[in-house]
Amino acid sequence: MVTSKNGFSLVEFMIYSVIVAFLIVGVFTMYKKIQTTMKSSQADTEIGMLKANIENYKARMGKYPSSLDDLVKIPSDPALRDKYPTGGFLPGEKEAPKDPWGNEYRYKNLGKTFMLESTAGQEE
Repeated sequence: MVTSKNGFSLVEFMIYSVIVAFLIVGVFTMYKKIQTTMKSSQADTEIGMLKANIENYKARMGKYPSSLDDLVKIPSDPALRDKYPTGGFLPGEKEAPKDPWGNEYRYKNLGKTFMLESTAGQEE
Protein backbone atom coordinates (compact mmCIF):
# COMPACT_ATOMS: atom_id res chain seq x y z
CA MET A 1 0.00 0.00 0.00
CA VAL A 2 1.39 3.37 -1.03
CA THR A 3 0.57 6.43 1.01
CA SER A 4 1.60 9.96 0.33
CA LYS A 5 3.17 11.95 3.09
CA ASN A 6 2.02 15.55 3.34
CA GLY A 7 3.52 18.01 5.86
CA PHE A 8 5.67 17.32 8.86
CA SER A 9 5.20 14.64 11.45
CA LEU A 10 5.14 15.75 15.08
CA VAL A 11 8.72 14.51 15.63
CA GLU A 12 10.01 16.40 12.57
CA PHE A 13 8.24 19.55 13.71
CA MET A 14 9.76 19.25 17.22
CA ILE A 15 13.27 18.78 15.79
CA TYR A 16 12.76 21.77 13.47
CA SER A 17 11.51 23.88 16.41
CA VAL A 18 14.54 22.98 18.57
CA ILE A 19 16.95 23.86 15.75
CA VAL A 20 15.25 27.22 15.17
CA ALA A 21 15.28 27.94 18.92
CA PHE A 22 19.04 27.25 19.09
CA LEU A 23 19.63 29.56 16.13
CA ILE A 24 17.59 32.35 17.73
CA VAL A 25 19.48 31.99 21.03
CA GLY A 26 22.80 32.02 19.17
CA VAL A 27 21.93 35.16 17.21
CA PHE A 28 20.65 36.92 20.34
CA THR A 29 23.84 36.01 22.25
CA MET A 30 26.03 37.31 19.42
CA TYR A 31 23.99 40.53 19.27
CA LYS A 32 24.41 41.16 23.01
CA LYS A 33 28.14 40.46 22.81
CA ILE A 34 28.58 42.84 19.87
CA GLN A 35 26.50 45.49 21.65
CA THR A 36 28.63 45.19 24.80
CA THR A 37 31.84 45.42 22.74
CA MET A 38 30.55 48.53 20.97
CA LYS A 39 29.60 50.20 24.27
CA SER A 40 33.01 49.36 25.77
CA SER A 41 34.73 50.85 22.74
CA GLN A 42 32.58 53.98 22.96
CA ALA A 43 33.38 54.31 26.69
CA ASP A 44 37.12 54.00 25.97
CA THR A 45 36.85 56.75 23.35
CA GLU A 46 34.86 59.03 25.65
CA ILE A 47 37.28 58.44 28.54
CA GLY A 48 40.18 59.42 26.27
CA MET A 49 38.34 62.60 25.29
CA LEU A 50 37.47 63.41 28.90
CA LYS A 51 41.07 62.83 30.02
CA ALA A 52 42.30 65.29 27.38
CA ASN A 53 39.73 67.86 28.54
CA ILE A 54 40.67 67.33 32.18
CA GLU A 55 44.33 67.92 31.33
CA ASN A 56 43.30 71.02 29.35
CA TYR A 57 41.37 72.22 32.42
CA LYS A 58 44.47 71.75 34.60
CA ALA A 59 46.71 73.56 32.13
CA ARG A 60 44.34 76.51 31.96
CA MET A 61 42.99 76.66 35.52
CA GLY A 62 46.11 75.49 37.41
CA LYS A 63 44.44 72.51 39.10
CA TYR A 64 42.40 69.44 38.27
CA PRO A 65 38.61 69.87 38.40
CA SER A 66 36.94 68.76 41.62
CA SER A 67 34.26 66.98 39.55
CA LEU A 68 33.38 66.45 35.91
CA ASP A 69 30.72 69.14 36.30
CA ASP A 70 33.55 71.69 36.52
CA LEU A 71 34.19 71.02 32.82
CA VAL A 72 30.74 72.36 31.88
CA LYS A 73 29.80 74.82 34.64
CA ILE A 74 31.25 78.30 34.96
CA PRO A 75 33.09 78.63 38.30
CA SER A 76 31.76 81.02 40.93
CA ASP A 77 35.28 82.16 41.89
CA PRO A 78 35.98 85.35 39.85
CA ALA A 79 39.70 84.50 39.50
CA LEU A 80 38.84 81.15 37.90
CA ARG A 81 35.94 82.56 35.90
CA ASP A 82 38.32 84.81 33.92
CA LYS A 83 40.35 81.75 32.86
CA TYR A 84 37.28 79.70 31.94
CA PRO A 85 36.83 79.35 28.15
CA THR A 86 33.65 80.48 26.42
CA GLY A 87 31.50 77.36 25.99
CA GLY A 88 33.37 75.48 28.72
CA PHE A 89 35.77 72.60 28.32
CA LEU A 90 33.08 70.42 26.74
CA PRO A 91 31.46 72.76 24.21
CA GLY A 92 27.80 72.06 23.60
CA GLU A 93 27.42 70.02 26.78
CA LYS A 94 25.18 71.30 29.56
CA GLU A 95 26.12 68.56 32.02
CA ALA A 96 28.89 66.02 32.48
CA PRO A 97 28.50 63.16 30.00
CA LYS A 98 27.32 59.72 31.05
CA ASP A 99 28.84 56.45 29.93
CA PRO A 100 27.14 54.36 27.20
CA TRP A 101 25.20 52.45 29.86
CA GLY A 102 23.67 55.70 31.16
CA ASN A 103 25.77 55.88 34.34
CA GLU A 104 27.99 58.73 35.44
CA TYR A 105 31.71 58.29 34.85
CA ARG A 106 33.63 57.83 38.10
CA TYR A 107 36.05 60.72 38.52
CA LYS A 108 38.28 61.45 41.48
CA ASN A 109 40.76 64.29 41.84
CA LEU A 110 43.82 62.79 43.54
CA GLY A 111 45.74 66.06 43.77
CA LYS A 112 48.70 65.54 41.41
CA THR A 113 46.72 63.17 39.20
CA PHE A 114 43.17 61.89 38.78
CA MET A 115 41.18 58.71 38.31
CA LEU A 116 38.51 58.33 35.62
CA GLU A 117 36.60 55.15 34.81
CA SER A 118 33.29 53.75 33.66
CA THR A 119 31.19 51.27 35.59
CA ALA A 120 30.77 49.39 32.29
CA GLY A 121 27.10 48.82 33.05
CA GLN A 122 27.82 47.01 36.32
CA GLU A 123 25.94 47.82 39.48
CA GLU A 124 28.04 49.12 42.32
